[in-house]
Amino acid sequence: MKKAAKITASILSAGILMTGCAGGNAEPVLEESTTATTVQTTVTDPEPVVTVDQDLQVDPYLQFAIDMYARQAAASDENMMISPASILIALSMTSAGASGDTLTQMTDVLAPGMTPEELQAFASAYQNKLNSASGIDLHSANSLWFNSEYSDSVYDDYLNNVIDLYGAEVNFIGMDAAGEDMINNWVSDETDGMIPYIIPDGTLDESTRAVLVNAIAFDAEWAGGELPFTEGVPFHNADGSTTDVDMITTTAADFFSSDDAVGFMLGYEGGEYAFMAILPDDASIDANTFASNMTSEDYLMFWNSRMSGAEVDIMLPEFSSDSFMTLADPLIDMGMADAFGDNADFSLMMDRNISIGQVYHSTHIEVDTTGTSAAAATAVVTYESAAEPSMSIELNRPFVYAIVDVDTGFPVFIGTVNTL
Repeated sequence: MKKAAKITASILSAGILMTGCAGGNAEPVLEESTTATTVQTTVTDPEPVVTVDQDLQVDPYLQFAIDMYARQAAASDENMMISPASILIALSMTSAGASGDTLTQMTDVLAPGMTPEELQAFASAYQNKLNSASGIDLHSANSLWFNSEYSDSVYDDYLNNVIDLYGAEVNFIGMDAAGEDMINNWVSDETDGMIPYIIPDGTLDESTRAVLVNAIAFDAEWAGGELPFTEGVPFHNADGSTTDVDMITTTAADFFSSDDAVGFMLGYEGGEYAFMAILPDDASIDANTFASNMTSEDYLMFWNSRMSGAEVDIMLPEFSSDSFMTLADPLIDMGMADAFGDNADFSLMMDRNISIGQVYHSTHIEVDTTGTSAAAATAVVTYESAAEPSMSIELNRPFVYAIVDVDTGFPVFIGTVNTL
């Protein structure tokens, strides 16, 4: 008998690596430590300033999420997945220490049309919403790792702000191999081992000033329990080859249709989150090419086409996928240039001239008959610088998918399957 498994998705969104050079006259806020020192443990359930389902917040988040997703899809011809939620939270924590043009650019990229204050309120509220899901295991955790040699340069106001808004855990460590192990072990623990590391070997050195990390873990069973499957169904890969796969076979109650795609949504226990699939009408197009042309307007039109109460016979392949990517280049292209260069201004974070060196993003997903498990981690590393009611949808060729909030359509994870 085939052993039942779960959909498992893990994501390390962005490793934000920051470095800097001397400057300013900050008052010491903490004693310097040569070993890892935890300053503050996670605060449970920070009070959100706004709710995440207000109209003001929907479009800005989706603009960022789909823009980043389309850029990453265009850069790859393989299966890929990102967690816009994890990337947003990590970079929002980072922007809380920014000022001037750096803050303006970061806000405009992460939440077009919002003020910096609205971005902080939204990101905090969104994290709180992730941590309040019922019927599934879903949590978002944050940590900040500062160079212990510069502990007296970090501002109290910044630490208090990210602790209050994001429940962040603050640590002071040596920026060496041992420090990398501490951060990676934290990520592995917070993602239930699905993401073994976010900081590559040799990344941290004496110029590293801070690493800001978000981790999201998701574990959910399908609503109604384990689903049936059919063995040996051909999947038509993007390269023209075919692979025999096990297909989940069931009925979905939510149908979507646009000018160039159809889709369905399959819910998880608790009713708050679901797996949404998007199948291009053009059978000759691969999923990444389709996704690379997607805009936030396209996504919203597709989401708003939702027809509930339908009876859609579906076939969903069991699959697993891993991705690792760096996000500095797409973020710069999206308009966040100053944060990565000599003009970076993070003067509200610490008394050093620091800039973002790199943003690392890693994902893992497994889908099968029992449900979904997902995890995400984001590390920002800074350095010293310079249709009809009854129908059928068979996902037997490349497709787009997302794990979404069923009320807002917000994608916590969004990816493509080109090859099995």
